[in-house]
Amino acid sequence: VRKLLHALITNDEWYAVLGGHSAAAGHGNQFQQNRQITFHHLMEPVFDKLGVRLVSRNMGQGGVGTLQFSIGGKDMYGEADIMEWDSAMTEKGNTVDLWNKQAILSGERVPVILSPFHFNVMDETNGTAMMGNLLVDAPMVPATPDDEK
Repeated sequence: VRKLLHALITNDEWYAVLGGHSAAAGHGNQFQQNRQITFHHLMEPVFDKLGVRLVSRNMGQGGVGTLQFSIGGKDMYGEADIMEWDSAMTEKGNTVDLWNKQAILSGERVPVILSPFHFNVMDETNGTAMMGNLLVDAPMVPATPDDEK
């Protein structure tokens, strides 16, 4: 909320970035069906009403993980207010820890990081990092018990 309020007060842009593997990139779907494009499609009118320009980037790519992009930091991902990591199918461990830390250190903005792996980032930043997680493999809409409902 603090980051969004800052964008509102300063009439700044708000950046949402997704890094991950081919499933995060939306391979196998229509381009408009990937998660970041869907987020942008749903949220852009809301941000517009608030006077904030929403910039969404899907930086997921198939065949490689996020280690290469982590090393490039801001030069690869650009500025971010919220960064989501989704490469658990191909990566775990130290590469994710590096991704989290590079997200914090890269650029002028310190993003909210959405990742299921937080490691010791909260301890290492004295609790100042903004870490979150998405509901992984949790249904957003409850299953309908039968066709009548």
